[in-house]
Amino acid sequence: RYDPNNNSWTQMADFPGTARGNATAFSIEDKGYLGVGQDDNGFRKDFWQYDPVTNSWNQRSDFGGGERCVVVGFSIGSKGYIGTGLDNNWNRKKDFWEYNAQNDSWIPKANFPGAARAYAAGFATEGRGYIGNGDTYSNDFWEYNPESNSWVQKASYPGGGRTNMVGFSVGNDGYLGTGYNGPKYRDFWKYNPQINTWEKVADFGGEAREWAIGFAVGGKGYLGLGIPDNYSSFNDFWEYTPEAVATDSWTQVADFSGIAREVAVAFSLGEKGYVGTGMDG
Repeated sequence: RYDPNNNSWTQMADFPGTARGNATAFSIEDKGYLGVGQDDNGFRKDFWQYDPVTNSWNQRSDFGGGERCVVVGFSIGSKGYIGTGLDNNWNRKKDFWEYNAQNDSWIPKANFPGAARAYAAGFATEGRGYIGNGDTYSNDFWEYNPESNSWVQKASYPGGGRTNMVGFSVGNDGYLGTGYNGPKYRDFWKYNPQINTWEKVADFGGEAREWAIGFAVGGKGYLGLGIPDNYSSFNDFWEYTPEAVATDSWTQVADFSGIAREVAVAFSLGEKGYVGTGMDG
């Protein structure tokens, strides 16, 4: 658990499912959720709830789409959403599912309308979800409206098609960056959903990388872990301050206290970020 108030990491209760990479996570109200992914025996469909008050995990209903990894996950209001990814036959998927934490159930929603893909990136802001890019190396970008259960294509990501990116939202804006398409990248872009435009912001402060993770707390974004061109794993962590808050800049904060890794997951609860699972190369 990362606490930005004192710039420190604290080890919490281990995830009780099998060790895995390429999972997904999101937060709903005061709980975190983590599941699916890939372990030594294949792809998983189990899903778990984390309670920060008791520092404990409870298993919930399996993901409705079956065994899956490298999906996109985010939350909108009191619901969680998961879609795209690879199934246990290594087929790219475009189905999309809603998780209701109150009755612990999964409901299929309108399919993602872009090409089936894995390793896409996304975020949620202002009551809408967003998904784009991925291993098809397309730079298309799509908005999901949970009220109408519908998708609309939006302005394409201006950094070009790439995979293994990081997305998070701060305030009313979304952010996407890093990733891979031959070279690895460190550029970062802000999406304004009100006017459907992208704006380049300060490049990520660390080395170019893919398979990093990100979250936002306290009006700032955080990004770390992942792998560079030599495929060793990172454990560095960086804080992004948007221009709306102060400076449009990145500042290195305390290194992640666990083993350096990639394809981990993250979510935020209150004023703290949570990071776990993944692979160490």
